[in-house]
Amino acid sequence: MHCDDDVMAAIMAAMNGPDEHALALISEVLARWPQDHRLWFLRASIYAGQQRRAEARVDFGQTLALAPEFDVARFMLGFLELMDQRVEAAAAAWAPLDRLAETDALRVFKTGLLDLGEDRFASALERLKNGLALNDRHPEVNGYIEAVVARIEAMPASERGVSSLSGDALDNHLLLSGYQISPTRH
Repeated sequence: MHCDDDVMAAIMAAMNGPDEHALALISEVLARWPQDHRLWFLRASIYAGQQRRAEARVDFGQTLALAPEFDVARFMLGFLELMDQRVEAAAAAWAPLDRLAETDALRVFKTGLLDLGEDRFASALERLKNGLALNDRHPEVNGYIEAVVARIEAMPASERGVSSLSGDALDNHLLLSGYQISPTRH
């Protein structure tokens, strides 16, 4: 069901190089081990980093079809949806994270990002910072969250209190910034 440890080590090494090399290797290995959810997740992560969102969405979905409890994939799928301004789809993707402890970083991040989607900037900032302090299981998502926190903190205080963005402010809304906020890969 899972690829060999040596194969996974080669993939992880390839992920430190050019994306196209890593993608080719992962796709080749997926042909042999299509039931290995980790491979789908890694390929989705590269696609997301390349802003190939449709492909990332498909691969994160396949990851979850194979491993529904793989919470970091669920979190990243929701994050992708939110960055595409699909707040309801993000909330749906994240709903199973509610089974996690209230102090689980992924659940805290989810709540903070949903607050952000509702323009509750102070609450979002507090929850995201709290999630970063709690996160010792999934450090690969910290870069994304740190970038969101930095963007919120860089906003003029007067804009953080806006409950409904429109016009020019909408063009600069955090949710429209997409994956350009962080080049981090998983």
